[in-house]
Amino acid sequence: VLEVNLRGTFAGAREAAGRMAAAGRGGVIVNIASTAGFKGVAPGLAAYVASKHGVRGLTKQLGLELAPQGILVNVIAPGRIDTERIAELDQGNAQKTGKSVEDVRKMSIAGIPLGRLGRPEELASKVFTLHRDDIFGGFASNPAVTGVLTGLIGPRGDCFLSQFIFKNPGAIGQP
Repeated sequence: VLEVNLRGTFAGAREAAGRMAAAGRGGVIVNIASTAGFKGVAPGLAAYVASKHGVRGLTKQLGLELAPQGILVNVIAPGRIDTERIAELDQGNAQKTGKSVEDVRKMSIAGIPLGRLGRPEELASKVFTLHRDDIFGGFASNPAVTGVLTGLIGPRGDCFLSQFIFKNPGAIGQP
């Protein structure tokens, strides 16, 4: 978990920052953390929670180090997103607890203010639609999540999301 979530984020940001610095025009790196990066969430998830706290700290430090090169670094901390992995986790939790998958899902949704899981396209949309000067609050923003998800991104040309560099932030899905 630490290898993928924290070290992978570091390696991806290092690669993106190197390319952005070489191009000489700045850019934006967006790391993906989790609401688990703000607090513990459940027994047995220490490595995951530590990795997401680490992504938040890494983002703050990279923001300080890369700002002089015009590279802005931010993190988005989504809540639970409706993916195959979450469905697998819910299935596993149902088996462990003897509850139905539906009951496990209802319990996980009960703590979400909007009453539902986030959707992957909403996460991608936040990264790209919030790409404006007037909403950027700093070079290492770390937004708290109060609904399904939230996030900030700065005003530069390149956006780094997960392991993809998008040259045109408006063209979702076109690396």
